Amino acid sequence: MKRALGRIVAVVVIQSILCADALAIRSNPPLQTAPAAKISTLISKLGSGNDALIAVLLANRTAVKGYVAEIAPESFLIIDPTTGDSNRVAYTQINRLQGVNLDTGVQVSHGLGIRSKLVKVLTVMVPGRHVQGNHLFGVSTLLIGIILGIILAIVLAKTL
Repeated sequence: MKRALGRIVAVVVIQSILCADALAIRSNPPLQTAPAAKISTLISKLGSGNDALIAVLLANRTAVKGYVAEIAPESFLIIDPTTGDSNRVAYTQINRLQGVNLDTGVQVSHGLGIRSKLVKVLTVMVPGRHVQGNHLFGVSTLLIGIILGIILAIVLAKTL
């Protein structure tokens, strides 16, 4: 009996020594997920100020638009210039993002899908004079809109 009790005590002591390291380790704060890290990089690239315009679709399907007033490590502040409302948006809440800095010409986008990427490729491929400026609207975009409108009209006319 003494021998069995001694073995049990020895096992408990050995396990407590081995587990002491595991108990001493503190949990690290959670790192940002890959999309949140990408969005953080995009917002930093866009910058802040009255010229950093942004539109965001959140995970709960609400839309927020305005300019980026402040950038924090986990979120950023959007101020709507028409109403003056301010919204703090966490990077993890963002579903879609589209932004342009009118001062520097930097454009950022996230989660817009294949259609928007196709439109960007077509604007580069369409021949003609490219308008310099903030790259928000241009001759190429107008031509693509007209062509897509004509194709849509033809398809709708055939189905009716």
